[in-house]
Amino acid sequence: DFLHRISALKNLEILNMEENTLRTGGAKTLAAFIANGTFPKLKVLNVKDNMISSAGALEISKAVCKLRGFERLEMDFNYLSEWVIAEIEKIFADAKMPDSCLGELDFNDPEMDEDDVDDG
Repeated sequence: DFLHRISALKNLEILNMEENTLRTGGAKTLAAFIANGTFPKLKVLNVKDNMISSAGALEISKAVCKLRGFERLEMDFNYLSEWVIAEIEKIFADAKMPDSCLGELDFNDPEMDEDDVDDG
């Protein structure tokens, strides 16, 4: 799949996955790639509008906060509830990431943030 193909791009700095229907399973896979050092130079990740629910969003947030030099996560227009948005903000704060690292999280559909949305 696409994520496996791009895993060879060790110098990747910007990954724009906006509107790709990653869903939660794809978000978890992407987070695992990031956490395992697949994209050590990643600075910007855009996963807006991908039907990602809380489990995937939390994993992505934790993964990017471990990257040295990471600059921006865009994750709006997904299935995030208020509690998970607060948890994401806490993850970024605990990692001492600058406020500018986390994009807006104003436009989400919290009613879709359920386990049955998770595809893997």
